[in-house]
Amino acid sequence: MNPSLGFLAGFLWVTLIASVLAYLAYLNLIARIGPDRVAYVVVMVPIVALAVSTAFEDYTWTALSLLGVAVVLLGSILALAGGGSARPAGEPRP
Repeated sequence: MNPSLGFLAGFLWVTLIASVLAYLAYLNLIARIGPDRVAYVVVMVPIVALAVSTAFEDYTWTALSLLGVAVVLLGSILALAGGGSARPAGEPRP
């Protein structure tokens, strides 16, 4: 196997540069909105992947994929709209 220069450049981009940029963005998001809320935002990654696949790979949406997107969005909205962060068990609500 003799990989091309384009393949190697793309591989290095994805494995090094893009990964570092994504991690820095993730840490910045944690600093801005907190780790508890970031956990719910990260669930959106598959939806972004579906959108990218639709745009560039002619992904065909199915009823199941639409249902999955609806469940993820509804869950994220409910979790983020709840306000406040998680409390230890037994701690009263403010």
